[in-house]
Amino acid sequence: MRGPGQTYAFGDFRLDPLRRLLTSRASGKAIPLPASAFDLLVQLVEQSGTVVSRQSLLSSVWPHATVVENSVNQAVAAIREALGDDPARPRYVATVTGRGYCFTIKVTTEGPGDRDPETYQLYVAGWSELTRPGPTSLMAAQGYFERAIARDPSFVLALTCLAETYLLLGSHGVRPPQMSFPQARAAALAALKIDPQSAEAHAVLSQIVFQYDHDMAGAASLMAQAFELDPACFVAHRLVGARLGALGRHDEALAALRRAQAIEPLAVSINGNIGMAYYFAGRFEDAIAQLEHTLRMNENWAVAQSTLGRSYLCLGYFDRALEYFEGRDDVRPGRVSDLAIAYAMAGRRDDARRELARLAQRPEGEYVPPLHFVMIHAALGNHDVALEWVEQVIEERANAPHLIIEPLLSNLRGDPRFVQRFEQTGLGAVLVGGRP
Repeated sequence: MRGPGQTYAFGDFRLDPLRRLLTSRASGKAIPLPASAFDLLVQLVEQSGTVVSRQSLLSSVWPHATVVENSVNQAVAAIREALGDDPARPRYVATVTGRGYCFTIKVTTEGPGDRDPETYQLYVAGWSELTRPGPTSLMAAQGYFERAIARDPSFVLALTCLAETYLLLGSHGVRPPQMSFPQARAAALAALKIDPQSAEAHAVLSQIVFQYDHDMAGAASLMAQAFELDPACFVAHRLVGARLGALGRHDEALAALRRAQAIEPLAVSINGNIGMAYYFAGRFEDAIAQLEHTLRMNENWAVAQSTLGRSYLCLGYFDRALEYFEGRDDVRPGRVSDLAIAYAMAGRRDDARRELARLAQRPEGEYVPPLHFVMIHAALGNHDVALEWVEQVIEERANAPHLIIEPLLSNLRGDPRFVQRFEQTGLGAVLVGGRP
């Protein structure tokens, strides 16, 4: 019996029972096969080298239906046509007169667990870090995936996860987007070159095309391919949820994220993403409850910590937010503006300016997202300066959607100059009312 995610390779073909795909190993193109014929092929492949009786095939493929034995003949004929198999000189499916059918060619299994144990453990360690993506864990994930790929350059899942890691490093303000997003694209394309049928790689590339290229049509096409390849792709559902949230379609975003949660309920990231979706929707009480739950799963996830504190700010709980932000032992990359914003909103302008000066003097080479300066100056009411930083956010591209959906920027969005500058870029038409 196959394991989770396991596929079979034989002759010129690859069979993926989970995704219900029969593909050419040379081109990666899907080969159409009727549902009953596909199920019968799986039965034969899983019992390759063994004669499988007609009755066994009937009971396995049509367990709840009354069918005639000719149904088996028709399904076998469809399989032979798909495989280009000659019944007189069969390479794949042989008829054993009076007994049944036998899949005669050698079958090899393919799957993550079929790699050498050390490579697979590197992948598992990286995936664990990726599903709780704070700055520290993302950098650890990058290291694990890069080591796994160095040992096995054809490891598609590791390449795809590395692409998502780079994407998140740029999205969460840990690395400059102009550095991390091209790296993400290169890893995703490398994965697709090896396996054109990878739903995960299509999904990650779709998010890169949406978030960095602002190409809605291209992103939609790639995501549609991801779902066609694997309707239960966790990565695709999660990224669609994030994208819908960036487009302001909050109910749809939450529905997509709940579907992802049903697939991977223990992934810390998806629980945090749901809290962030509530936050961007302006449902701050719901956000607090969800983020507190997330932090019980992993108390060190910096993005969840930051969004929880900002939810307090949006509700006017300034003292509670300050107590929370001031009590954090370390301020991690991508979250360094929180305390300054809280001071500004609480009316402690001198403290806010002190934090702003400290932020501007961080060590050379340490990346600070321009979005942080937008938010601090907006909280201080310095719209002229905030708008100057808006230009840099737009130039970096990757975090431009936050200018539209971040609740703490609602006052700045009311400034006609903001609307004018944003619409001049053409991004307003792309991001507002777009389709995933």
